[in-house]
Amino acid sequence: MKLFRRSKKPLPLEERIVGLWEVEETESLGMILPGDGSTISFEPCVDSIGKCSGFLAEDRSTNALTYQLSTKGSLLVIKGSEGSNGDLFSGEWNIESFTKNKLTMKTDDLLGEVTLKLGK
Repeated sequence: MKLFRRSKKPLPLEERIVGLWEVEETESLGMILPGDGSTISFEPCVDSIGKCSGFLAEDRSTNALTYQLSTKGSLLVIKGSEGSNGDLFSGEWNIESFTKNKLTMKTDDLLGEVTLKLGK
């Protein structure tokens, strides 16, 4: 009897990002700041346009956000609730590395380059 093994192909990007991610580290202005317990939750996409929803939770507040992942997985666009902490991670993030449990992304803001490391 011949046994067949399932191939262990990585999940598609739009499925891999779904879930609760903890902010493990932020680098800005040459300083590395450890995570403070903040989380970002990416919900599954429900429309064909690719605009998806999620939540940012930090301290005692939770704010809605929308996100869009590029088809090649090199860009993540996050739009948080305006005028709240949900806007904290808004912007176009270049994805540096993206595995099942780790996500590293960079963006430029008014103060320069910001690197965010997330983990599941």
